[in-house]
Amino acid sequence: MINLALVDGRPQLLTLKDLIVNYINHRKQVIIRRSQFELKKAQQRAHILEGLIIALDNIDEVIKLIKLQKRR
Repeated sequence: MINLALVDGRPQLLTLKDLIVNYINHRKQVIIRRSQFELKKAQQRAHILEGLIIALDNIDEVIKLIKLQKRR
C-alpha cells in the first residue's frame, strides 16, 4: 500500500501514523471553517432580528413614517 497524500499542497509519502495525524488536522480545519461560516450567518440573522425587534417596539412611529412617505 502506498500512503500518498497532499500535505500543504504537496504530495508526500506518509507513514500510517502521519496519515492519520494529517487527516485529523484536516478534519479539525474543516470543522473550524464550517463553524465560523455558520457563526457569521447566525450573527447576520441576529442583526436583522434585532432591527425587527426595535421596529416592533416603535411600531406606531414606523407606521407614521410610512404614511408620511406615501403622501409625498
